[in-house]
Amino acid sequence: MKIRVLFEKNIKYISHLDLMKAMQKILKRTGYPLKYSEGFNPHMVLSIANPLPLGIVGKQEFMEFELKTDSISFGELKEKLRLACPEGIVPIEIYTQNLKNFNLTTNADYEIIIRSDELNAIRDFLEQESIPVEKFSKGKTKLIDLKELIYSFSLSPHEEGVLLTLNCACGNEKTLNPMLLKKAMLEKGIKMAAFLPTRMGFYDADGNGFQS
Repeated sequence: MKIRVLFEKNIKYISHLDLMKAMQKILKRTGYPLKYSEGFNPHMVLSIANPLPLGIVGKQEFMEFELKTDSISFGELKEKLRLACPEGIVPIEIYTQNLKNFNLTTNADYEIIIRSDELNAIRDFLEQESIPVEKFSKGKTKLIDLKELIYSFSLSPHEEGVLLTLNCACGNEKTLNPMLLKKAMLEKGIKMAAFLPTRMGFYDADGNGFQS
């Protein structure tokens, strides 16, 4: 089955591995019989779709897990999950049908509040033909072009500064970590007091979401 969940507040500072451990403990607290893998080192059958980078809130996140029984009340399960979750993890809905393959994800929507008065400079930055930035991963540094990973964007004034709405790559083949966008902006000399991204949802190549 699949559960839609909100990750917010200080949860955004927890690594994906630690978040997986937290979700395992939460599921155990429900008291339902959970399914484990077979073999020498069995582990809980649990996966989180498209891990959130550090520092990012997720409004429409998903995880999949399996139970050993079908004799459950989904309302009761959702309530037990709610009670078992710490502040910042909010279960929203449980699904058992039309479970889509998260490996089909290609893009995601973000809303990013930038506490800055440099809206025009941010627009000029995003309209560049190329946005090169160094990315450090697995002990190596490589130069990537963020422009190739941005599919569309819009900018508007916000009470805290600037609101950037962004659709960008998100999937197994390629993905954009918005924090690299912040890094590139700072390197360009754009001044900001804060950069606050929220992932609003993710989609397949046909634009279909994973909400049902």
